[in-house]
Amino acid sequence: KLKADFIFLQETHIRKSQPWVFKSPKFGIQVLSCGNSHSRGTAIVISKNTNFKLIETKLDSSGRYVILNGSIAGEMLTLASIYAPNTSQIDFLDHTLEDIHHFAKGEIIIGGDLNAVLDPYMDRSGKPLNLPSQRQNPPPKQGLAEILEKYNLTDFTPNRQ
Repeated sequence: KLKADFIFLQETHIRKSQPWVFKSPKFGIQVLSCGNSHSRGTAIVISKNTNFKLIETKLDSSGRYVILNGSIAGEMLTLASIYAPNTSQIDFLDHTLEDIHHFAKGEIIIGGDLNAVLDPYMDRSGKPLNLPSQRQNPPPKQGLAEILEKYNLTDFTPNRQ
């Protein structure tokens, strides 16, 4: 009902040996990156109505990202779905965004679960950050803003500006 053109999925939990299970006649291009176990996994699903022409793909062997280069109406576009680990997020993001930067052709659109927040009050739902495990390993704010700036990325969270 949302009529999405692009869907960025994380935590698909699909093994390489399993068939792709997201079937819909509304979507033409479906690219999946699986992890080695029944965890992780990312995917990008594209509506048939977008006229997206897929040129090349880059998949992470651990199932942490899918990157697609393609075009719409002759304009180059790079799409990336990222699922960052629960620890060492900033290092992972720096490395992954560097990969995207070198692979990209044209404008870049990234969707994903970065397991990091810029503002713990705006960007989190549910329990506050006061559980013992979260105090020992809080979501990284330090460094995330710098990584976004380094790669000239903008967070399009509503009401952030």
